[in-house]
Amino acid sequence: VESERKNLTDLKKQVVALDGSIAEKQRLFGEKEELFKVLQKKQNEKKEQLENLKRQYQAVSVGVAADGEGTAKTLADQLMDAKSELTKQQVEVRSITIRIEHAQRELDELSKSTKNTDQQYKQLMKEEKELKQKLEVSEEERNNLNFEEEQFNAVVEKNKKLMVMIKTLQESIMGLENRLRGLDFHYEKPTSNWDNSKVHGRVAGLVTIKETKYSLALEIAGAGRLSNVVVQDEDTSKTILKNGKLRNRETFIPLNQIQTRPVSDAQLKAAYNEVGKTNVASAMSLLSYDKADVRAIEYVFGSTLVCHTSDHAKAVTFHENIKAKCVTLEGDLFDPMGTLTGGAAPNNRNNYLILRYELSQKRKELENLTIEHSETQKLFNELNQKKNKKIDLDNKINLDKQREQLLEKRISQTDYHQHINKVEDLKKFLQTEKENLLHHQNLATTASSKVNTIEHQIQHFDKDIQLQKTKQNITHTKQLYKDLTKEATQAQHTNLKLTTQIEQYH
Repeated sequence: VESERKNLTDLKKQVVALDGSIAEKQRLFGEKEELFKVLQKKQNEKKEQLENLKRQYQAVSVGVAADGEGTAKTLADQLMDAKSELTKQQVEVRSITIRIEHAQRELDELSKSTKNTDQQYKQLMKEEKELKQKLEVSEEERNNLNFEEEQFNAVVEKNKKLMVMIKTLQESIMGLENRLRGLDFHYEKPTSNWDNSKVHGRVAGLVTIKETKYSLALEIAGAGRLSNVVVQDEDTSKTILKNGKLRNRETFIPLNQIQTRPVSDAQLKAAYNEVGKTNVASAMSLLSYDKADVRAIEYVFGSTLVCHTSDHAKAVTFHENIKAKCVTLEGDLFDPMGTLTGGAAPNNRNNYLILRYELSQKRKELENLTIEHSETQKLFNELNQKKNKKIDLDNKINLDKQREQLLEKRISQTDYHQHINKVEDLKKFLQTEKENLLHHQNLATTASSKVNTIEHQIQHFDKDIQLQKTKQNITHTKQLYKDLTKEATQAQHTNLKLTTQIEQYH
């Protein structure tokens, strides 16, 4: 095992050494590759130079000289071409100079005439400046509105839906109120100074059930007393009976006279212990009512318990420590005197307790929707105001932009504005022509220098000396080309060798 570990360590060292060797050879390969490209470029340049020198040698051999482009021409022909080019550039320089002088004179005259701005131009420029400032203010005001069409449309749509929902709820409430008209107590004022607040109303109209599942049980518990009329005192009931011109026979519950026997705390506690707190409750605890009517509610519902099932009701009703009437959720009534009333539920289309519960819920829903609609309407009004403001600003901005275009057109048609444009055009023209003049002056200088050079060559031309110089240049260039070729070949060979070594490592 130790031997294998040593071999593994040696192999790892060899791998590291090989990686280093490969990296070094790749670096050398890159350097040689770059060197080869440089040498190849120099080699091509020397080859082209050598070809040019050979053409010059041939030209001198037949008694002519090569021009700068390597074309064989006599010195006289070259001199004629050079003088022709010089004349051409001198003519162009004179022509440009004349154009510059003419343009400069025109510019000077226009500059003098535009010093005094005419009154119309000043007024139009002032109007344009004021209009631009006005446009900036309007556009900034429009941007600051932060009005978004999508948000506005969403609010409009929400408002429509809320109005439909409110209308539907109002119709539903109206229908429930019509069905509850049976709870209305109709009578005529028995005296001229009669106080209507002494008549509280029918029992069924004074209570609201807390949960719909108790509606049948509470209807059975209230029985005929649900239609009884609650009044402030005995005198109120007597006065109504005597002078109220009642249409039907009525039973009154005077709050000051009635005797109540509500289920005691001890009885309720015993019931909890017997069947569990979740299976029994006092009828009154399942109702909502005004404190002013509490004695009447105790009179009607106070002595009754509500149980979930018949077994619970039976256990509670006949318990020796309870002995209270019990009604089940199914409407079965257990009396401690031993009677049991049950069977089919009363076929009463207008279960006033359930109707009042539904009416209460729908009124709450309507109240919430009305608040939501009020808030949405407020937001709509704000957004609609912004929208109208934006429309006004859009129209104002569009109108001002049209006025701006008309002003710009009128300004452009004034003599002063046209003069200014002409001045600017002349300045640009002069700048271009001056640059053009400098260019042709340089070309003329070059052509003149070439004429002098060729004239000097004609005066001092010696064929043998020219041949000797050209021959020497050819020999020197050939040697340079040969050396570059050899160096480039060596670099290419080294690269091939490095490529082979790198491939062997892989």
